Amino acid sequence: MEPMPQGNERNCRIIAELASDYVFQLDVSKDGKLSLDFVSGNFYRITGRGEREAKTMELWSGLIDPGDLDRFLGCLRELTACPRSMELECRSKVRGPKPMWISIIARSLWDERESRIVAIVGAVKDITERKRTEEDLLRSQTLLRSSIESIKGAFISSIDKEYNYLYFNNAHKKRMKDVYGSDIEVGKNLMDCIPIPEDREMVKGRYGRALRGDYVTIVDSYRDEATTYESSFNPIRDAGDEVIGATGFAIDITDRVNAEKEKRKSAEYLQQVQRLESLGILAGGIAHDFNNLLTGIFGFIDLARSQTTEPAITAPLSQAIETMERAKGLTRQLLTFAKGGAPVRKPASISTLVKEMAAFASSGSNVQCEYDLPDDLWHCAMDGNQIGQVIQNLMINAIQAMPLGGTIQIAARNVSLTENEHPTLKKGDYVSLSFRDQGTGIPKDVLPRIFDPFFTTKEKGHGLGLAICHSIVTRHDGAIGASSQPGKGAVFHIHLPACRPAHLEPPKPSRVPHSGSGRFLVMDDEEPVRNVLAAMLQSFGYSVVCWKNGKEAMESFRRETGKGDPIAGMILDLTIPGGMGGKEVAEEIRRTDRDVLLFVASGYAEDPIMARPNDYGFTASIAKPFNRAELTELLETHMGRKGPPSEAESGSACPGQRAPSTNRSDPV
Repeated sequence: MEPMPQGNERNCRIIAELASDYVFQLDVSKDGKLSLDFVSGNFYRITGRGEREAKTMELWSGLIDPGDLDRFLGCLRELTACPRSMELECRSKVRGPKPMWISIIARSLWDERESRIVAIVGAVKDITERKRTEEDLLRSQTLLRSSIESIKGAFISSIDKEYNYLYFNNAHKKRMKDVYGSDIEVGKNLMDCIPIPEDREMVKGRYGRALRGDYVTIVDSYRDEATTYESSFNPIRDAGDEVIGATGFAIDITDRVNAEKEKRKSAEYLQQVQRLESLGILAGGIAHDFNNLLTGIFGFIDLARSQTTEPAITAPLSQAIETMERAKGLTRQLLTFAKGGAPVRKPASISTLVKEMAAFASSGSNVQCEYDLPDDLWHCAMDGNQIGQVIQNLMINAIQAMPLGGTIQIAARNVSLTENEHPTLKKGDYVSLSFRDQGTGIPKDVLPRIFDPFFTTKEKGHGLGLAICHSIVTRHDGAIGASSQPGKGAVFHIHLPACRPAHLEPPKPSRVPHSGSGRFLVMDDEEPVRNVLAAMLQSFGYSVVCWKNGKEAMESFRRETGKGDPIAGMILDLTIPGGMGGKEVAEEIRRTDRDVLLFVASGYAEDPIMARPNDYGFTASIAKPFNRAELTELLETHMGRKGPPSEAESGSACPGQRAPSTNRSDPV
């Protein structure tokens, strides 16, 4: 290598001193050893080293990070071996505890005369800020990717204007593999990864709108009817606001959609419940007023029938009374449908009830019934009207399940359950009923919901029939369930608490017509009811005083007892609109008189006072409408005793059951 002219060398050194970073020259001896020949002044300023230190090669081990030192020294050895250039980025220890990143560019100088490498010249540049920026960017990209991958149910991809992949997350990659069998990678064309033409056109249309600058949001079930996706397609713009690509973002919103559906369903259910409650209030009011009217009609017809023995007169009157019995049943069913209520349970033959209700429900249909009802079947402790409604509903369901006709098999058995033998029933005696049809059956996914309120598969169904059945049977301390196989019909099973023969009350001997004496006080807001009660009581031999509200009745009671005149009993209407009713009157009287006989009467048969009159200070209850025979039974049972019967006297008709009151209706 020719020696550098002195003037040029001086100029080069001046330029090196002016550089923001520093330059160096290493001499290479014939035996390959390196020595520092020149280093610009910036070296001393940046490194804090002195000129004396710079003359030793050990200086490099103090400047280069130990992790990069071997790599740096290896590059120097390569430069001394043959003419070449080197570029290296490494860490430096010149700035305290935090490493400084430097870029070293060096070149070996060949001397033609000596035919060897005689020197290495290079420049060192501080790239710390650039490296830190790159590291920050890498961390940001890693964090962004991690955040994107953590979005549950999200499918994310970006493309350029030619539909080539720029980016996609793992969920999108898996989705493309699962749906289309395509392995995707950055740079690959999205359209080539969708083999189905109609899907390709759809995706192209959505991304195409974003590539034209539009922001697109679509909610659909893309190739998965069970899943709902919300998809967004947004343009990617450069610094000049030019569209250079598009990003697609699809997220699974099935849970949110289902939650919104459930919320709407709950709101609809609440509205239906509120409507049903309103219907219950309306039905109760109608039943009360209707029962008051029936009481007057019923009572006067019954009185008229008792005044004659001529068949030509008694026969039509008896038919009228039978018709009104059906009217009574109608109001009871209406109340059961609308409000439910505690059943008034009495021992009765389930066989008789099943045959009567099944024959009534199947009358006029193309369905016949087959019975398997043993003669020794136990009686059930039940409310006949409510259980009759259950049987009728099950029969109607079975008939509707067989539009082309068929047979309904009805069977019953005596069952004694042990502890934990049934999932919901206690240990005890039950009658098991089954209703088997020959219909198409109940689908497996529908079966668990058939007893839910308002659930129905019928086009015009209200979803209350089986729900009411479940409610009635449960209030009887029983259980109802169903089983079905597709194409083989359905079977409904019912368990009702039984009364063994030893627990049944002996039949009551026939009684002579009731007669009595003394004064009766009658309180009722309806004049026809007061009149018919007065006429009935007078026909038994009592004198009667009638009042239309509780205040008048209390004043009369105080006057009569103040005179010392004995009172045979009082019949009090439970509900007086805008005034003191029977419950309040009974409370006042029982504060001073525990012996007087108090009977409560009401057209609101669902009121708990009617089912448990003794708990409220009454002697017994009688439900409107009632006939002369029912009033006779009430008086024959209780006249002669004082006050409400004790718990021991009230007894139980069946083990674990409350004794039935004289109420002839069923509070529901």
